[in-house]
Amino acid sequence: MFAQLFYNPNINLQAFQNTMKRAWRSETEMNRILETRPWSFSSSPLVLKPWTLTTLQYSYDYTHYKFWVQVHRLPMDWVSEETIM
Repeated sequence: MFAQLFYNPNINLQAFQNTMKRAWRSETEMNRILETRPWSFSSSPLVLKPWTLTTLQYSYDYTHYKFWVQVHRLPMDWVSEETIM
């Protein structure tokens, strides 16, 4: 598993490393984590990628990330598929 944490300098990196060590206890747990993304740590996006033997570490693309945004009180004339894309 490879990950990219988009963080600010105030994040406790030791706490992040300890959390990640506890999260990857089994393959079943890793699959659950991948399937239930998006994830964040300390309010910072955490982009996770499954690792494969044939992909070099620096070949992973972290430029795109799917996440959802909830907007309250959006005017009804703004609600359309075109608006959300």
